[in-house]
Amino acid sequence: MVVFGNRGTGCDVQSNVGRVALSLIAAGVVSACGGSTPSPEAAGTLVSAPLATDVTSAAQLPSTPLSSTVTAHSASTTDEAGIVAAAAVARLNQDNGFGGAAVFDRINIVERYGAPTSDGMLDVGSDSPPIGAGVRTAVKHALAPMVVIWVDNLNDVIGTGQEIPSYEEVGAVLTLSRPIINGSRAVITTALWCGGLCGIGGAHTLERANSDGWRVTGTQGPQWMS
Repeated sequence: MVVFGNRGTGCDVQSNVGRVALSLIAAGVVSACGGSTPSPEAAGTLVSAPLATDVTSAAQLPSTPLSSTVTAHSASTTDEAGIVAAAAVARLNQDNGFGGAAVFDRINIVERYGAPTSDGMLDVGSDSPPIGAGVRTAVKHALAPMVVIWVDNLNDVIGTGQEIPSYEEVGAVLTLSRPIINGSRAVITTALWCGGLCGIGGAHTLERANSDGWRVTGTQGPQWMS
């Protein structure tokens, strides 16, 4: 697994990736920073360009899959729901390990928020806070027509045996942190298991694009990929 520093600086190799509920990656090939990162899923490179994922009103929600425009479900959940939905679209459609190609027809999302760590990963446990109904609805609308399935943890999807499935067999798995909101800016960490030994994650930065919308503007801190 390769870990990229913020804005492309200060990279390091990490081997303990179990904290992201991606412990299976630790058994894979670990590459030095700047080296190759082989994956059974032929994962692409990390997208380095700033993202532009908008959150607008539900009335403007497009029908095309994984559009860059996503919705905040209601006024009471605009900030948290809009941020989480925008980050989910960015991780699945842009910074996804496949060069930004839309490859997933369904996604399993861990139903509890993970706690971000200093190396861009997530800790998720049985006492982690659940993702609320309003946020779930916003994410589901944002990712339509992709099928969204809420799961307790990664093992619910891939099992605990020696054979690791592909994302085509079981769907990818997305883990999210609760966003940190500071006025019109926010940060949220996401982690994506994309089949076999493939994984990618890190924190995205967002800004409120207008009175009811959020835009993903880039990344913050270490960005990792396997």
